[in-house]
Amino acid sequence: MWNAYKQYDPDKGLMATYFNFMIRNRLIDLLRKENREKENLQAVLAQLNTESRKALHPMETSHSLTELSELLLDNPTLMSNNLNPD
Repeated sequence: MWNAYKQYDPDKGLMATYFNFMIRNRLIDLLRKENREKENLQAVLAQLNTESRKALHPMETSHSLTELSELLLDNPTLMSNNLNPD
């Protein structure tokens, strides 16, 4: 907020209004970021699910276990969060 205070221009309106909009915009940005991260995680999980099914049926796909391993290695959060028995 200190950066917002430094950028405040009293000729454009009240400080309270300026701060309200700054906070509102930052909250919107945060929500958008969280939604984007959630969508990305869901896409990776869907791809992982598809790849793991294909790996179980190698005759039905051209993908290999190596590709599935690479997918897991490229997404370390999946390894730690979803495949760890703890």
